Amino acid sequence: MSGTVVTTPVFLGYSQDELDRAYDQDAWAANGTEIQARVFARSLEVAGQTPPLTRRYGPGEKQFVDIFAPSGIHDAPVLVMIHGGAWRLAMREAFYGPAPAVMDAGCILAVVGFQCLPVVTMIQMVAEIRQALVWIGREIGEFGGDGRNLRLIGHSSGAHLAAVMLTTDWRGLGLEPPSLRGATLISGLFDLHPVALSARGRYIDLTGEHLAALSPMRHLGRLAAPACIAWGTEESPEFKRQSQVFASALEGMGRLTRSVALPACNHFEMLEALSDAESPLTRMILADARS
Repeated sequence: MSGTVVTTPVFLGYSQDELDRAYDQDAWAANGTEIQARVFARSLEVAGQTPPLTRRYGPGEKQFVDIFAPSGIHDAPVLVMIHGGAWRLAMREAFYGPAPAVMDAGCILAVVGFQCLPVVTMIQMVAEIRQALVWIGREIGEFGGDGRNLRLIGHSSGAHLAAVMLTTDWRGLGLEPPSLRGATLISGLFDLHPVALSARGRYIDLTGEHLAALSPMRHLGRLAAPACIAWGTEESPEFKRQSQVFASALEGMGRLTRSVALPACNHFEMLEALSDAESPLTRMILADARS
């Protein structure tokens, strides 16, 4: 019919515009900017009240770990925070919010810093985080932590990066594997193929071998530890689908701790829940750490 616009599906029936929107959290969270400002303000407040112990784990500009540890502890579980920010924001200073609840539970929070796109490639970003985990496993005993009991936390792109850590072939890279006991992966992306087809593909700049190498969904046979998968019911459809598919795959392997869909939460509200000691998400993370 004359005048009819035909759109060709790009992925799972999405047109290009629809796929771009499905990977744009701002389109699904009108309050995103406000929430991120609150999260950052809360993080600064925590750092002012309880300054972290900051240590360098590598020579790069952002290669620091900020450690929040209660005094007088020994062999405490270590929660390792891998921050989000669409792989583009080097923003470890915005992720201190969980520290008070973690320390009150007798655990350590270690927040990892690393360079982001486009200063480094995603391959280099992953290599920095691997270096950080090796350092934490080796050195955290100095701060009262148990290097044999590391548990990852990641939100958004941080959840993707944490899942890459869980599916890393450490010995194949000539590295001693860190003792990963579990992970909580929040609002993450686990297959980069559709991400690369979206507007995000222009800046993640991954194709072929590297795209597959950094897609945890394609390396489930290397999974080092069980994981909890969490997402919000008000997130974008692709973020929800990716979490649900990954959770289903882990469940089929007997490697899913639990899957949780937090009602009435968008992508950024999930992030804010990490800073709330009474949120179901925080309580779940701490219960797993103490198990």
